[in-house]
Amino acid sequence: MPTPQEIAHAFEGKVAGTVRVDRVTRELYSTDASPYRILPAAVLRPAHTDDLHAAVEVCREIGVSITPRGSGTSFTGQCVGEGLNVDCSLLNGIEWIDAERRIARVQPGARWWTLNLEAAKHKLHYGPDPATRRQCTVGGMTATNSGGTHSIVYGAAVDHVHALDVVLADGRKVRVDGSGGFPSDVSAALSAIRERAEPLMGPAFSTLARRGGGYQLEHFDHPAKFLAGSEGTLALLEAVEVTLDDLPMSRVLAVIAFDDLHAAIAAVPELVQTAPCAVEVVSKSMIDIARGDAFHSKAVSAIDPAAGALLFVEYHGGSSSEAESGFPRMDRVLASVGGVRTIDKYVEPAAQLARWAVREAGIGALSNVAGGPNLPQAFVEDTVVAVDKLPPYIRALDELFERHDMQVVWYGHAATGLVHVRPFLDLSSAHDLERLEGLMEAVTELVRDWGGDHSGEHGEGLARTQWNETLFGTDLYNELRAIKAAFDPANLLNPGKVVDGPRTIDHMRFGASYERHDVASAIDFGDYGGFEPFAERCYGSAFCRKRVGVMCPPAAASGLEEHSTRARGNLLRAVVSGDLDLAALDDDVAYEVMDTCVGCKACKTECPARLDVARAKVWWSDRYREKHGATPFQRTIANLRTLSKAGALANPLLKSKTFKRLLGIAAERSLPPMRRLRMPSRTTGPLLFGDCFTTFQSPEIAHAASRLIPNLALADAGCCGRVMLSEGFLDKARATAAKTAAALRATSGPLLFAEPSCMSAITDDWTHLIGNVSDITERCALVETAVEADGFSPGGKVMFHPHCHQRALWGVDVTVDALKRVPDLEIEQPDSGCCGMAGGFGYRAERYELSVAMGERVLAPAVRATDAEIVATGTSCRHQIADLTGREALHPVVFLARRRGL
Repeated sequence: MPTPQEIAHAFEGKVAGTVRVDRVTRELYSTDASPYRILPAAVLRPAHTDDLHAAVEVCREIGVSITPRGSGTSFTGQCVGEGLNVDCSLLNGIEWIDAERRIARVQPGARWWTLNLEAAKHKLHYGPDPATRRQCTVGGMTATNSGGTHSIVYGAAVDHVHALDVVLADGRKVRVDGSGGFPSDVSAALSAIRERAEPLMGPAFSTLARRGGGYQLEHFDHPAKFLAGSEGTLALLEAVEVTLDDLPMSRVLAVIAFDDLHAAIAAVPELVQTAPCAVEVVSKSMIDIARGDAFHSKAVSAIDPAAGALLFVEYHGGSSSEAESGFPRMDRVLASVGGVRTIDKYVEPAAQLARWAVREAGIGALSNVAGGPNLPQAFVEDTVVAVDKLPPYIRALDELFERHDMQVVWYGHAATGLVHVRPFLDLSSAHDLERLEGLMEAVTELVRDWGGDHSGEHGEGLARTQWNETLFGTDLYNELRAIKAAFDPANLLNPGKVVDGPRTIDHMRFGASYERHDVASAIDFGDYGGFEPFAERCYGSAFCRKRVGVMCPPAAASGLEEHSTRARGNLLRAVVSGDLDLAALDDDVAYEVMDTCVGCKACKTECPARLDVARAKVWWSDRYREKHGATPFQRTIANLRTLSKAGALANPLLKSKTFKRLLGIAAERSLPPMRRLRMPSRTTGPLLFGDCFTTFQSPEIAHAASRLIPNLALADAGCCGRVMLSEGFLDKARATAAKTAAALRATSGPLLFAEPSCMSAITDDWTHLIGNVSDITERCALVETAVEADGFSPGGKVMFHPHCHQRALWGVDVTVDALKRVPDLEIEQPDSGCCGMAGGFGYRAERYELSVAMGERVLAPAVRATDAEIVATGTSCRHQIADLTGREALHPVVFLARRRGL
């Protein structure tokens, strides 16, 4: 294979996008959401679909394989390969939606979520809905033949493929649909293969609700559908045309608790006859995992702890009455089945979402099981059989796990005969890898004997390709190889997937030869078992690659892998594994990865692996600053409290363009004027913590709070260290925290905070800096929680934007509840995520553009579009809103004081 530099040279002037061959970028693309790792030689980010054609031409000429990638959400390793990794996620356009014909045309990187937002405007939707729907791409779904919760009604991706524009391995560009489109030589080869293959096709090709193993042989007569599920091994997708379905106007949900898993599964075939749109199963083992996870425990708290399994049965329709008509049909079935404990029905959308959270909680908790490397692994978790065979098949599968002495968790799409099952395995153990190989063989033979398929929706990739010959038999497997040869005789496209793949246990991210390298840390990661287990924790779900909601703000704004939580996790893991030297964290690409973390803490609670990258950012910033020196801006921010004591004398300087330029502050940024707070201090509560921002920039917040909260005084205890942590001054932050903690321990009573980032420093960061401070944290609360509940003028409307740390660590309910003390107040809360200011981040000239992009993603447009008053809990948030929109944003207590006429 050519060297990375030779590959880059071969692409010069050939593509509009970028080809990157630096070691850090290649490491970021060496993994996906699977347990596998293969370092690519180069990474291409196409700027246009024409770049895909150029990639094929160049790689064919120089002999380099191509691995296409959407958001990298594969559980089975489809997105990793040793040649050129092509990141299609920025080819994300929705070219058109034809509502009359109910067809949409999208680029391969278009996200499921974005397509459905647009389709909903026409009362349509793209029905397949995998668990990764927030971040996955339509191209990736098509290549994998993804299904999802509602596939009993909407089928899998193959059922929605209308037409495809593709690039073949020899460089030809073709459009294929139901009437044809393959070149004559390919068509002739397929005709011959079809004649030989059809007599060999067993019941799986005609009886299963969904099937992903091998190629789509049941669709020989529809070229576009034939390419679905081919995992990029036959062609590269340039555009995907999909059919859309009517968007249901109403849904209802029943949650049924059973004595055990087998009682729940036994009810499925008859429940399917009642025309549900979903029947999902969750085992007790999965519920218990979620119950033990701090983030997910609330979702499952109402579940009967003795329930052995749950079924989630959903009905939908064009009206509420049509949807609810499914319940009587369901009740008649349940009256005649055994093992039913309880039946709970939910009609209100909010209640349904809360119950579905139980199902999603288990999935998220699977990657977060305490106890080291022995985790539920996704290898045999995708088998599918005909739904009438599901009960005896699951019993046989359960017996197989018992014979292998394996603990497992069960969940999945029971309505289609697909139940995901994950055995606990340690993939760094040679013994467990041997057990895994034996289990793969046994499960493949079992599912074959039951007329099923080992891939219901997650594809084959590196995990299952080895077993296709066992599943299909040698003769039919050879026809799969013949199909690959007809399309790609040089084995250019995603080699090793579907046919002629490596062993399942090859290319493991944490294999039997894995060695952990110690990394020193000046901030504690003991809650993860140390820095090294923390760095190994990310499994690559790509939840941070979604472009909606809270996590991950810079990645959501830019769409770039290097701005994601996963990139930071991959980078740190590579250092701990020895794949990268610690010194690699100093290079320009690594700097871009780590420095763009805005410390929002969303990953600590929203990332399925609970990866607290904000803490890792502090560790990295401290290390980088120690090695390279502090910038003038960093020194200024770290000493903000001391410098702020200059008060109004500093205000002329803050308006100076020269001052901004010398500190590296964006010229477009305004700087808040200094105004000193004058307020009585005391050592007994209620006490307002005297944070830097309220004390020296926004004293009106403290004055409003003192008018709303009787006997409120200032806890003049010093600085929390937030400004020091944000710039990586760990020793200074530790000394400051210790001094302030001692001062706070000399006080008593409620400790109230106007600034959420300062409260988070004490309640979250101090533990990792100075140890147990629970005696202080148990007294902490946001200041608005102490406001008395009456006396406010009614009515009006506010738009509320919470600070990131509040949203991540405590939730927004306490502030919403405080605002609700205003009678008849209408409260809007846009799905805005981080405002983009993020303390000092948004001031820096080199980060101004990204800061603005974060703010403009949702928050700024929402503010401009509303006539509501704006309320925001964070100093940074209020500043960003003012800079981007010219609107004044109020702290909640300032808003409430005005409503009380104070």
